[in-house]
Amino acid sequence: LIHIPYGLVSFQGQKLASRSGNMLFAKELLEEAIHRVSDIIAVKNPQLENRDEIAKQVGIGAVIFHDLYNNRIKNVSFAWEQVLNFDGATGPYIQYTCARANSILRKNDFKLQVYSLKPEELLSYSKYYTESCTKNVLITMESYWRAVDEAAMRYEPCVIARFSYALAQAFNQFYQECNIQNSEYELKQARLLLTQLVLRTIQEAMSLLGIQSPDEM
Repeated sequence: LIHIPYGLVSFQGQKLASRSGNMLFAKELLEEAIHRVSDIIAVKNPQLENRDEIAKQVGIGAVIFHDLYNNRIKNVSFAWEQVLNFDGATGPYIQYTCARANSILRKNDFKLQVYSLKPEELLSYSKYYTESCTKNVLITMESYWRAVDEAAMRYEPCVIARFSYALAQAFNQFYQECNIQNSEYELKQARLLLTQLVLRTIQEAMSLLGIQSPDEM
């Protein structure tokens, strides 16, 4: 048996304590998160299909990510405006990054089976990865398994959560600086391949935290 200590969680600035009657049940918290995300979708993307299912994935994912992003021994202050923020180190930001990557691949009907490529075929794409933002994506992505190992050894999920955020940041910078859609064919294929690798890596990392990544948001 291994004892895993964790910090105090406060809600909207108030300490939770069963003795004083100031309690919050997980079921209520998750239902509220889903409801709030559904309201956000209604404003930002009312035509979204499977709205209820996506609201569930984003709402629950937001709560989990907020909890696991912090070092477990540190105190956590829970505030809705931070948990459900679509910018910064939050679950919705990373899930939106996945949805963006998936949209890029879907629009270009890109379904290359990366793992079926021979090493020399993968290597042939490297000549297109010259920009600093592209290299940053590759360097960040390469650290994935080290993050998984460290999280396991330290019993510290925040390592994976922070890796996911770092890779999402790197990809969004790449997306802003490198024109995928209007690139010449070979360069476009290389950038689509990188997009697919990022998407798969973030999805897997988030799944280790128990968080789903919707295809659309």
